[in-house]
Amino acid sequence: EIISKKNSCNDNKEEKIKEESDKIVNSVDELEEQLESVLKNIVNKYKEIKLSGCQFNPYASNPPKAFYDKLDKVMQTATAYNYKDTWKEIEEDITKKVNSRESKYCIRLCESVLNYLPEHMQVILKDEIKRCQEDIDCEIENGSKEVEQMMQKKDIKEINELLERCNLNQEKAIEFGIYKMARDIVLRMESQWDDGQNLAALLSMGELYRFKNIFKKMPEITRYYADSHNYLSNTFDKHHKNIISTFASNWL
Repeated sequence: EIISKKNSCNDNKEEKIKEESDKIVNSVDELEEQLESVLKNIVNKYKEIKLSGCQFNPYASNPPKAFYDKLDKVMQTATAYNYKDTWKEIEEDITKKVNSRESKYCIRLCESVLNYLPEHMQVILKDEIKRCQEDIDCEIENGSKEVEQMMQKKDIKEINELLERCNLNQEKAIEFGIYKMARDIVLRMESQWDDGQNLAALLSMGELYRFKNIFKKMPEITRYYADSHNYLSNTFDKHHKNIISTFASNWL
């Protein structure tokens, strides 16, 4: 009977120990789940940040460097892989954004982002940004030569083809050149009307009409044509009235 009581007592102790152990395990599991949720939220917060189209550094308010410094201390002592995986995901996301084609043309913004990154990332991305700057300089130089050669040919179909496939730097130069060509036609046509070169003026009007049809997405060209068309209509109305007036005064 005594032995039976001892066994029963031992069983109770084991059950209590097991219960306490289960509670601890459950608590640890809950903490891990909460931690995992927090880390995922942080990762998502950084992933939602976009560099393209930004005028100011979006990482300034939540510097990845500050988060990395805190996480690094934990990674030095913790054996869990969650911390390292979390930072790896954030680092890969930032690196991808800085190296993206959109960010390639935002060198100053990317340089600003560097100041808010951990040192090891600064070293890597600094070289990438420098290489991008060199690529952009080369691209601008080659692009400028291509635009200059195309504008000298004055073939509006080829110019339009270049406009459709050009980069951002070329686009501004091409549009400036197109507007200048159209404006030159308008000035030439006005001079031809004033000098009585009506046929030549009509030919210039046809040339401007072709400009309007090819460069439909450029509103200024449409305005040039509309103004010239109105001028032509007013001129014909004026001549028509003069003819009627002269005829009336001579024959009536």
